[in-house]
Amino acid sequence: MCKYKLWKPYKIYVNSRLNKDNALQENKNKAGIYLWYNAITGKYYVGRSIDLTRRLLDYYNPKYLNKHSDKAIIRDLLDYGHSNFDLIILECCEDYGDYGNYEDYEDYVNKFMENQEQYYIDLINPEYNIQKKSTKYTPRKGCPITITNIKDNTTKNYLSIRAAARHTKINYSILLCHLKNNKLLNKCCLITKT
Repeated sequence: MCKYKLWKPYKIYVNSRLNKDNALQENKNKAGIYLWYNAITGKYYVGRSIDLTRRLLDYYNPKYLNKHSDKAIIRDLLDYGHSNFDLIILECCEDYGDYGNYEDYEDYVNKFMENQEQYYIDLINPEYNIQKKSTKYTPRKGCPITITNIKDNTTKNYLSIRAAARHTKINYSILLCHLKNNKLLNKCCLITKT
């Protein structure tokens, strides 16, 4: 019996190849702790991400897998195939709720997940994890920006374009293009560096 069934995980995707689309869609805009389970060898890998969909896409991207094939989990994904791996979302954070801005949420969630990832590493002792200590969270530095709505004269500050993209759910490239070209977004929002 797979011992991950004893942990009451948030979501289980048996045969990650067949359930790839579901896993990506159902974890969009969520942060969380994930686990890869090799159904052939019984080995585990525990990881965390502030953006589960983006992180999971790495594991399905052949270029990424080939570039990082020196890692045991990647090597076995390539050797055994995704159909022999289950993907388990152990815990997740749905959205940023009442934090007021994305940076506060990102800070809170990363610190929380660092502790939770360590909890699962200690509990499971995953063979694929070379480091048995969760990596420390350090806030990313980016280009601080301000989005000003010229219709109602409200402003919102963000630590980075990526943080603004996550908070507003507007594509990063679109925000960057409007910033570089000094163009109004949606005919009402001006994006400037702070």
